[in-house]
Amino acid sequence: MFFARLLAERTTAPVAWPQWLETSPEIFGWPYVLTRRLPGQALADPAVIDSLSAEDRRQIARLQGETLAALQALTWEAAGDFDLGSGTIRPFEGGHTAHLIGEVRRSAGEAERSGALDSRDWDWIEAILTRAAGTGDGGAAVYLHNDFSLNNLLAERREGRWAITGVVDLMTSCFGAGEADLCRQAANYLTQDPALTATLIAAYRDAGGGGSAPQDRAPLYALYERLLLWEYFTHPDHRADWTRGLSFKGWARGFVDKLTALF
Repeated sequence: MFFARLLAERTTAPVAWPQWLETSPEIFGWPYVLTRRLPGQALADPAVIDSLSAEDRRQIARLQGETLAALQALTWEAAGDFDLGSGTIRPFEGGHTAHLIGEVRRSAGEAERSGALDSRDWDWIEAILTRAAGTGDGGAAVYLHNDFSLNNLLAERREGRWAITGVVDLMTSCFGAGEADLCRQAANYLTQDPALTATLIAAYRDAGGGGSAPQDRAPLYALYERLLLWEYFTHPDHRADWTRGLSFKGWARGFVDKLTALF
């Protein structure tokens, strides 16, 4: 609710607001939030995506970039995450870059314990972290969704043109460096239609999104995003078949190099 309220009050991004928190567990067994229904179709639905023409997809990629820039009109005095105890943002110790370096090492450690990361992966990871260390955060701390992708957007066609009508699933939100939030969808487009990756990034820039993403820090953003997926999909409880026979570096390096060049 904290981020939804701020986004509704301070940006033009289409988020669900107002919201009502019901703390009683009487109905479901846990507290829950009620909010208004957003218009549009869920872009997480494969049937919706399959129905789109090439021009539809290009329009939506541009709209994604513009929507991300609109979300990032929400800024904070320091990079950080929501703290339930204080009800506000707790700054990351050392800033966003230092936080991501710590998260990469944590996530890599989990993947190693799952048998999905070896010394060659670690060497490559540490080289990226070493380059990023001490480079700062690169400008203002802006809103980060941290799972900004088609899966968390609603859209509808209006008078022959598409419009993004909802941004959902704000539970991973925080404040940090804006380019980091490009990585999830940019990487998705690299596997589907690489031209849309450039469309997404150009639209984001044209709408005023992003600051400076020097070569020493951009690889960290892409590495962090890829490693989150690798850690999850290589866990023994739900290991995905596509990960078998792959190394992390072998899978992720192409994404990291391409996204770094595009940024």
